[in-house]
Amino acid sequence: MNRAIFRLGKYSSDSNLALNEHKTKWMLLSTKQMARVHSLQTASINISCNGESLERVTSNKLLGVHMQDHLTWNIHINELVTSSYGALAVLKKLRILAPFRVKKQLAESLILSKLDYASTVFYPLPECQQKRLQRVQNVCAGYVLGRYAREAACSWVGCR
Repeated sequence: MNRAIFRLGKYSSDSNLALNEHKTKWMLLSTKQMARVHSLQTASINISCNGESLERVTSNKLLGVHMQDHLTWNIHINELVTSSYGALAVLKKLRILAPFRVKKQLAESLILSKLDYASTVFYPLPECQQKRLQRVQNVCAGYVLGRYAREAACSWVGCR
């Protein structure tokens, strides 16, 4: 790994790009079981860049997706749900002013697009996390329809 990082640093400098060793971090991906069996959480692994030891992290945000070392998506789903409910709270204050078509476009562009983004990366989700995302979709459909909505209404409202 250190050789690969060295080559990356050399490529960066040859291409007049900066590789900031203070912002570069590393994460070891594994299942919880493998990490426990091989004691990966406490393993001392020295990965360095330009002589600086790199920081090991257990989670990091990459292109808007919160990744965790065991590829569980708790942090990402929490952020996604919180952000969606925040946007819905603002939209609900404007619901009287907007007709159906505008509410539908707002819901699709501000909420449903967040739920769709990178969903193939974290599929399949555990059922409890799927239910949380489904509740966000239900509330989103309720906002558009102006009433309580179940899954059947969500698929109708979400169609484009």
